[in-house]
Amino acid sequence: MDEGSRHTEDMASRRAALIFAGTALSWLLVQWAGRAYGWSPLFLLVFDVLALAGFVWGAVLTVRIWRKRRKE
Repeated sequence: MDEGSRHTEDMASRRAALIFAGTALSWLLVQWAGRAYGWSPLFLLVFDVLALAGFVWGAVLTVRIWRKRRKE
């Protein structure tokens, strides 16, 4: 594996980690704010679905990185 592809792989791994961490922190913040300000459960459900989409996106990126490593 050359240096350029290793750097690209490292950046993709960091991106996936940031997506997971950012999604989790954002979801926790919205849940806290929702309870503190009395937002409707239906409104919070929208953020739950968005968080689920963020976790799926991070999982897809992780699987793509894993498959690329197995191929090499």
